[in-house]
Amino acid sequence: MTITSNTETGPEKVLRVPPAVIDLGDRPAMNTTSIVRPSPGAVATVNQMYREYLNAQFQKGYYQELYGRTIKYSRVFDYSIGLGSAMSGGSGLGILASPNFAWICAGMTTVSVLLSIAKGVWDWPAKSKFGLDRVQFYDNLCAGYRSLVDDVNAQQDWTDEFARRRNGLRANSTPGAPDPYPQLSEKTKRSVQNGVKARIPYQSWWEWEHELQNSKTSAACPVWT
Repeated sequence: MTITSNTETGPEKVLRVPPAVIDLGDRPAMNTTSIVRPSPGAVATVNQMYREYLNAQFQKGYYQELYGRTIKYSRVFDYSIGLGSAMSGGSGLGILASPNFAWICAGMTTVSVLLSIAKGVWDWPAKSKFGLDRVQFYDNLCAGYRSLVDDVNAQQDWTDEFARRRNGLRANSTPGAPDPYPQLSEKTKRSVQNGVKARIPYQSWWEWEHELQNSKTSAACPVWT
């Protein structure tokens, strides 16, 4: 630091002042350690848990689709059966059995009989109940996984408590009885999966890996990348 001064009797003088020394005390050293990432095994476990949640969401959407389709055609068929029974004289509409409407009654009665047989074979009331029960089952499972995923992303760690919760969910992730009905088409399954992808931002989850190494996939569940 330099200070200049002027006097009336002498030349300009230049004073040099040493820089001030600031005592910082015992300041702790800066932590230059890099952020510790979880082990590869923990990352793999977290990603398996993520996919279990996504698979549960897929199964829920799949059975929602199955239930919706079943009740859609079952309502029409049940109405046709009831109408055919009424027109054949099973209710107060028996007057339609007059000669002028005989051909209508015969046609509706035939349709009603055929649909009654189909109802016994296909058993769509049981199928719709089955679909609804599966929706409720996977909805409860998704709620448990969703809570776990949220907690893992908030803490950004995989702990023993999280592992215990995941094991409990896995132990109850399979319905008691297998699905006895034909599978919906691949196009429908793809549509259900795309709906899950659009609804859940899973690629932004903590430590998400696009390709899970050594993962076991099932034909009933899609691959999540």
